[in-house]
Amino acid sequence: MLQDDRNTSIFLWIMIKCKMMMISGLINPIEFTHILSATTNMRTIAHDLMARLSVDLPYPYASTLGYLVHIVVFLQVSIVVIRSIVV
Repeated sequence: MLQDDRNTSIFLWIMIKCKMMMISGLINPIEFTHILSATTNMRTIAHDLMARLSVDLPYPYASTLGYLVHIVVFLQVSIVVIRSIVV
């Protein structure tokens, strides 16, 4: 298994098993080509999904975080204003 790349390891394993099945005569070359094509497409889609998971920031999380930052800034400004009025 490749370090930190389980998806590629699984797809490689599928392709190796299909090649062994074709050599054994369990599937013909046309079926092997179809399986290989489908596996390659699936790997591309899986790679895109994994890339988005590590890059994209979920909108609900980002908006909640922004709202909390606004609340903290408002409270800090309010405390400074109140202290300046009292003193």
